Amino acid sequence: MKSKKGISIEQHVDKIVIGISALISLWFLWAFVLSNPYGAEIKPGRGKVPPGRIDSDIEPLAQRLQEQLDSPAQPVQISAQGAEAYRKTFVDPLQSVPFFTIPLPGSGVASAEDRRSYHLPEIPDITGVAADAIRTVVYRPIEEVDRDLTYAQVQTELGDLDLVTVQGSVDIPKLVGAFRASFAHPRLRADWIDERLAAPVFAAVGLERRVQNPDGSWSEWSRVGPTKVNSFKNLMQIPDTTKELDLSLSVKMDLLRPLEIQKAMLQPTPYDIASPKERWLAPSYHLEYRKLRTKEEDLVSREERDKKLQEQERERDQQKPGRTTTDTTRNRPTPPRQPGVTGRDTRQPGAIGRETRQPTNTPGGRRPGNSRTQEEETYGMGGDMGRTTTGPRAKPERTSEDVVRDFEKKRLGERFDWSKLTEPTMFWSHDDSLPGPGIYQYRIRIGVFNPIAGKDWVAADQKDLKDQVILWSPYSGATAPIRIDPMYYFFPQKYLAEQDTLEVKVAKFHLGQWRSEPFQVRRGEMIGSLVDIKDKTLDDIDPQMRGMTREEMAYRRGGMMSDPLQSLPRAIDFSTGATMVDIAPAVQWGGAQLVRQDYQEMLYSDGGGDLNRLALGESFWPSEFREKYNQIKKVEKDAPLQFVGRGQSGSSPLRNPMIMRDRMGGPGVGPPMGRDRMGGTGGAPTGMEELRGRR
Repeated sequence: MKSKKGISIEQHVDKIVIGISALISLWFLWAFVLSNPYGAEIKPGRGKVPPGRIDSDIEPLAQRLQEQLDSPAQPVQISAQGAEAYRKTFVDPLQSVPFFTIPLPGSGVASAEDRRSYHLPEIPDITGVAADAIRTVVYRPIEEVDRDLTYAQVQTELGDLDLVTVQGSVDIPKLVGAFRASFAHPRLRADWIDERLAAPVFAAVGLERRVQNPDGSWSEWSRVGPTKVNSFKNLMQIPDTTKELDLSLSVKMDLLRPLEIQKAMLQPTPYDIASPKERWLAPSYHLEYRKLRTKEEDLVSREERDKKLQEQERERDQQKPGRTTTDTTRNRPTPPRQPGVTGRDTRQPGAIGRETRQPTNTPGGRRPGNSRTQEEETYGMGGDMGRTTTGPRAKPERTSEDVVRDFEKKRLGERFDWSKLTEPTMFWSHDDSLPGPGIYQYRIRIGVFNPIAGKDWVAADQKDLKDQVILWSPYSGATAPIRIDPMYYFFPQKYLAEQDTLEVKVAKFHLGQWRSEPFQVRRGEMIGSLVDIKDKTLDDIDPQMRGMTREEMAYRRGGMMSDPLQSLPRAIDFSTGATMVDIAPAVQWGGAQLVRQDYQEMLYSDGGGDLNRLALGESFWPSEFREKYNQIKKVEKDAPLQFVGRGQSGSSPLRNPMIMRDRMGGPGVGPPMGRDRMGGTGGAPTGMEELRGRR
């Protein structure tokens, strides 16, 4: 039998387990029974209250609180010191937060990059500055144009517009060389050479205008922003200093760096033109284009006039006695020669088809009796009229299409590289925000991003450019004055004493054409109003269409169109904003013997409070005013324009077989091409009726 030595823990495990279980049971008894776990402490230090007593104990407290809320508020005195401390919390919310810095190895020693020093490049001068204005009917956006909704995607309406374009040229090869000399020159330290800084990024084209005051002086220069059809106009709003930037400079440069945006900045697209009589080109090319186009249209008019005279001569010859149907040359009258010209072809240039007598020994071996050249034969069959020559080896004459081709060569392509350009680049800017008629001048400059703006890397002699975001070129000189005429005129005709009314003719430039309407105005009445265009009014435009319905007129003029009535406005707003005040007698002395001439004047208010006067009757008008009246009178009878669709740029052809067929009685594709005799300048739009939603 073994004896037990010592006490082993295994012998008392059961007692230990029983003791721990008893302690846990006592804790549960206290926690969930004796300590009132579901009670709440209403007042600190007074113990918990059973759930059944919570409402009764809280009710007196709630009543006292309600009495305090219902009682008047006690004013609180705030010390000035406390108010100042409160204000400082908004100025510097983190002033009480301690700022701790952990020193790093090498801290406090400026790196080599921070000690860079660059000499900023100079922007070349602007050359080849020109300005021009066109007045025409365009597709105007009725929605906001931006990057997400471009001009080609927005809804548009037809409207008249005066668009001024100012062009210039900048020597980009010289500019690229200047940037490389500043930021990537071999003589710079190797760690200072930065190819990204050496690539110029254009930031803006600065266009400014000024208007001539009534006394002949000029106003201050004012800035002209991007047009309403520029998709990147919001992105191109660049502040002057780095403190005004909403984004970091590097981010702003990267946003404008894409070639698409650079091209839209230097060569922005104009409005889509709806008139077949107008075509937009850069000013220097548009001036030449308009001159050649006018010459070509005059040549076509003479051709058609001479052809009509020939037909009339043939009809008269056929009516002479003894004339047979097979005899086409006998008794033909000789065309009159020009004064002072003998022995040569007396036709005007372009007078095709008229036969004249010439000496037998003609230079160049031309056959006597036949004056038609090969180029004239080609033109008569629909060829290029502008390619006529004056001799067998003469250089072809320059045409309007040659001007268009030359201009297209100046446009920046879809893919271009600044570093590969070898000649100055043409750029331009548009002004579609003219405040009204007047005489304007423009000046232009170009700006490139300062790639180190905001950094202390600028040379000591250029510290004033440290925070300047854009490096500007010098302003160009002021352009030649551009005259913008009003969009409407009113011409007082005569005073009707029996009716006590004044007959006034109001002319309005509407949808690319001048139109006029007579009004009977009494004292105190507004001059002009909204007028519905009836079919009878359209009858007066073309006597051959008298009696036709509106749809038949549209078909004869418009041919096959998605909306043949688009060219025929249904209403025109002839409102002028002027009020007829009174009729006053006036006297003028004229002639060599100072003859007295009595006439009447219309007194009117232009809405600004000033009282103006204008003579009744054309004979007493100023010469310039009378000339404008005669010009409008000539063009207002033209047939309505056949508007071209969006994206179909370019003037209508000078000769079109369908147009000629329409003149002979068949359906055509549009009205005959006519010269816009009112020129290309005009005034700011003022309250004209536009066609909305008719596309």
